[in-house]
Formats: sequence, C-alpha cells, structure tokens
Amino acid sequence: MEIRRIKSFRTIVEAGGLTKAAGLMNVTPGALSKSMRQLEQEVGQRLFNREGRALRLTEYGQRLYHSSGALVEQHARVLRELDGSQSGPLRALRLATYEVFATHCLGALLETDLSNRPCQVLELGVGALERAIEDRQADVGITYVPVPRRGLTFVLIGDINFRIYVRRGCFTDTPFPELPFAIPTAKIEETLSDVLGIDCWPYERIPRMVKYRLTSLESAFELCRRGMCAVFAPQFLVGIHNQARSPTRQLIERDGPSSLGVVTRGVYVVHREQETGDALIEQVISATKSVIA
Repeated sequence: MEIRRIKSFRTIVEAGGLTKAAGLMNVTPGALSKSMRQLEQEVGQRLFNREGRALRLTEYGQRLYHSSGALVEQHARVLRELDGSQSGPLRALRLATYEVFATHCLGALLETDLSNRPCQVLELGVGALERAIEDRQADVGITYVPVPRRGLTFVLIGDINFRIYVRRGCFTDTPFPELPFAIPTAKIEETLSDVLGIDCWPYERIPRMVKYRLTSLESAFELCRRGMCAVFAPQFLVGIHNQARSPTRQLIERDGPSSLGVVTRGVYVVHREQETGDALIEQVISATKSVIA
C-alpha cells in the first residue's frame, strides 16, 4: 500500500466526505476517487459504502482507519529524522528553549562559533523542555525556570534582570496602577520555585492591571511596540530587541512600585549528565554566556 493513498483515505474520513477532502488536498474529486479505487484493489476490500450522497466506512474500512494512524505517524517521524540529517559534516545542534529566547536570542546565539552548524530548535514550555532532553528529542536546552530531573545537569550561565518596559514616549505620566500590561498566558506548574508565570512577574505579591493575555511574549512585545501596553521582560533580551528597531519603536524601562525591587533569575544550559564535557554542549555554554552578557 502506498502511504500517500493511506493519507488520502484518512483525510476523506476525517474531513467527512470525498469532496471536502479533495478541496483540503487541492486535488479534484475524480482524482481522489480514482486513488481510493486503487487502494481498494490493493487491499482487496471495499472501504466505503455509498448511502445517498454520503460515504460510510465499511467494517474493513473502519479497521484500516484505526490501525493506520500509527503508520502515518511513524512515516512522518522517519521523514523528520532524515530531513537535514546529512546537511553537512558538522553534527546538528538540537536545542530546546522558550519562545522568548528563540524569537530574539537565536540569531545572536547562532552568530557565535555555532554559525556554521545545522540547527533544530524546539520551542517548548517549562517542564516540557526538560522532558525533551530526557527523551533525546533535544540534546541541550536554555532555561531560566529550571525543572530538576534525574539524569540532567543544569549549568548556571549567569543572572538576568527583569524590568518593566514601554514604548519610548508612551505612558510617561501613567501611574503604575493604571498601566496596562500584556502578558504571556503560559502558566508554570512543575517548577519548585515561586515563579508562576513565564514572564516571572511576582503577581502574588504585587498586583498589576492586565489588559492583554497572549500565548507568546513576542505578541506582547508587538503590542508594546505600538504603544498599547507595558511588558515585563529580561533586560538583556530587550537590549537585543532594540538593536533591530528604530528609536521610535524601541522599548525603554519605566519605574514600577518600590516593592517590586529587582527581579532576577538564573539562566541555565541543560543537558544529559553523561554528556558533560561534550564539545558541542561546551560551545552552547560559551555562546549563551556571550549572548546574555
């Protein structure tokens, strides 16, 4: 059986009909119908019964649908593993990190001694990052909210400070209780620390006015660049962000309540214990130090 025909068969089932599936696949209904006849010839069984204008799975079709899901997933997994695996003589860097690092720091990271190395990046949440390294989906990670796991080593790279930022010239006379914030909504549940949000705001201690709740910090940055809100973000990251923006679109610090003080988090490079001393991981450690500096 051709995997392409199996995928077409599953698309018909999941789309709820041949015509809808053909539209989603950008093929003609006639071509898709012909493909299904060929699949039925290959398996020697009818897959659909026509009831009026609708198609209903036969018993054999139901069995094929339920048993072929794992096959399609495995096929996709093999293709992902092979894609780019022979892209050059250097071993690929498989990096897991947060969206905030990937969006603004990845370029700076890969402009170091890692510039010639192929790279695969997984943008994951707290806890998921560590699991990806543990499960060998990634070799190294960068985090500022570490979740301890057996078999993983956390190398402290340095400390980063979080501060309140607004677009230059905006909210200059706005008192803090009226300052609208945009925040990433990803919650932290696995960490042993007192941090409960990915932007590390101490909201159990200091309330703030949240106007926008967004999936990513970069979406919050975009609203902030438009002068619509404030964000709470790492100081070094905003420095990298501002390098690529005109002065009118840059973000600048503004004061918060005195009780906020300085919010500091450690940045860690995470890897499997048995790979301590690995040359590529040492390169990542060195590159990350230079970026956050």
